[in-house]
Amino acid sequence: MKSFEYYTKTSAWAATLLTLGLLAGCGGGEWDTDANTGTDTPDAPTVTSTTPVNEAVGVTTSTAVNVTFNGAMDEASITGSSFTLTGPDSASVAGEVTYSVANMTATFVPANELEFDTTYSAAVTTSAQSETGQGLASDHQWSFTTVTDDTVSEPITPTETNPVEAGTGVCTNKSPSATFNEPLEPSTIVSPATTFTLAETANTFTVDGDVSLDESGTTATFTPAQALNPDLEYTATITTEVEDVNGNSLEEDLVWSFTTSDSFCQQTITLGATEPYGVLSNTGVTLGGGPDSTTGLRVDGNVGIFPAGACIGCDTTTVSGVIEIGTVTAEEAITALEAAYNEATNRTTNVCTLIDSGVLTTNPSAACGGNADGVYSPGLYWSGSSIAIPAGGTITLDGGNDNDAVFIFQSESTIDTIGGDTHMILQNGAQAKNVFWVAQSSATIGGTNSDFAGTILALIGVTVNTGTDMEGRALARGAEVVIQDEALVTVPTE
Repeated sequence: MKSFEYYTKTSAWAATLLTLGLLAGCGGGEWDTDANTGTDTPDAPTVTSTTPVNEAVGVTTSTAVNVTFNGAMDEASITGSSFTLTGPDSASVAGEVTYSVANMTATFVPANELEFDTTYSAAVTTSAQSETGQGLASDHQWSFTTVTDDTVSEPITPTETNPVEAGTGVCTNKSPSATFNEPLEPSTIVSPATTFTLAETANTFTVDGDVSLDESGTTATFTPAQALNPDLEYTATITTEVEDVNGNSLEEDLVWSFTTSDSFCQQTITLGATEPYGVLSNTGVTLGGGPDSTTGLRVDGNVGIFPAGACIGCDTTTVSGVIEIGTVTAEEAITALEAAYNEATNRTTNVCTLIDSGVLTTNPSAACGGNADGVYSPGLYWSGSSIAIPAGGTITLDGGNDNDAVFIFQSESTIDTIGGDTHMILQNGAQAKNVFWVAQSSATIGGTNSDFAGTILALIGVTVNTGTDMEGRALARGAEVVIQDEALVTVPTE
């Protein structure tokens, strides 16, 4: 990989771009700062997803194989030589390779149907290059196994609905979904098909909306054209006219109901460019005991600093992702952090005021949903002072069987989990990616034998104490982020 210094010395045009601050924003990958030379180098492109996924089973014999990259690729480098499919005994599978510029996705379409009950291996080699000429750091390989002949005629089976049957307290902005055991034929369920409907249970009034499929083809989602009515039961129906890619259908209609409530519902906070970051600061970061620390991984995700600052203890042993210091990418993340912080602090609708100076183990009050002390339904919670979990304290976030349930905790001052042995339980669909902690001062999290969940948006700094297992993000607008030894921050999965 050629250094950034090489490009600036050998190209007058690159020098001009550098002056304008544009070169680091070119397509085909991000730019990193070399910790030893202080120069910027373009990242090697990486694979972000594949379909079928690695080690998938029951894959239809008519499948196309897709691979998506993290940035724009050189279309000319995506060929039958750089993207291959092989069967048993490494026999090559004939097919056509195409590349979608808009989706940054390469597709291999086999010339003939694949064999039943057979394992195939797909590979993208280092010959696949970004627009800036950077090849993959190493070959990316994955495998999948096709469906057996005797299962082709099996009916589709639903595996999950969201909300669940008879779910209550469902937010009015909910988009109901159902997941199946195998990919569906899009034309039988995606709008304008009429096989997935939503209606008010009492009067069968039909809700307007659109149906879509996820990338895997197994989850169908009904997105209402407008918010649902509060305190009302709805019935979702998927009919037997839905088929999988082999022409099989449901044995019977899938029907389930749920009841809405708008008492404390909240939309998620828009994180934007901050999403891949476990740690983000505008002044500096310290991980573990410094450059000589041997305590291992501290951040399972990216680390960013902008406009400048030291990144003490930051290397490939302490950070699993990219380290961005003073780059355009880091600037974009800080800008997104400021927007997310402002969005979160400006939330006031359906707010519930915490009592007892924001000590979470003695909340919520009856006005916050009537739960037991320390048990929280989805919603927006505010304290005019601090928010704290005392040493030895445990709180529970109850999603009410809604995987999209959002929890926001706003503090006019600090957020502290004081001392060790503090815990957070996520249940009934609550997920760390949907939990947000907003501190208008600093945040100090955990200690020995502690865990924590959610994204911290702090006006000043964040410290994650020794011995804390945190699934979330430590994002600070105005001071340093410190992740002490034997602490780990893991970016939530999406």
